[in-house]
Amino acid sequence: MPTSVVSRTAATYIVWRKTVGGSAGDMLYSVTATPDGGFVMGGKSFSSDADLKDIGSQKIKAFFIKSDANGNIQWRQGLSGTKHSAVVDLTSNSSGDIYGTIECVCGDGEYASIEGTKNAKRTTVVAKLNSAGQIAWAQCFRDSGRTELFS
Repeated sequence: MPTSVVSRTAATYIVWRKTVGGSAGDMLYSVTATPDGGFVMGGKSFSSDADLKDIGSQKIKAFFIKSDANGNIQWRQGLSGTKHSAVVDLTSNSSGDIYGTIECVCGDGEYASIEGTKNAKRTTVVAKLNSAGQIAWAQCFRDSGRTELFS
């Protein structure tokens, strides 16, 4: 008896698409879902306009951008200094708190108040932001040489 095979493939649909950034060099390193159905994105930016306005007066900044489920930006937060810093990983918990791992080689600007970042070769800062985007705490992890925690 002949058999018939029906092959079906699931269609892929783009629900929405969002370009994030400003007019200078911007890099997105991490995205994580939040319990409200939105997303938090993190990376490194040289921009001070468009999506990255009002998040740091220094040239280089690590940034967090929170969007709703439709990609509309709800808030933005940055940590800036004169040298490299970038959000390299993100996660969130069921309360909407966001935890970010930040690679950093600067101890000035907004990093000056985080103990352990001054005069460091390469450090890792772990920061907790509440669901509204305010930094609850930031802690530097370093030793006498390079310290890199990526996740």
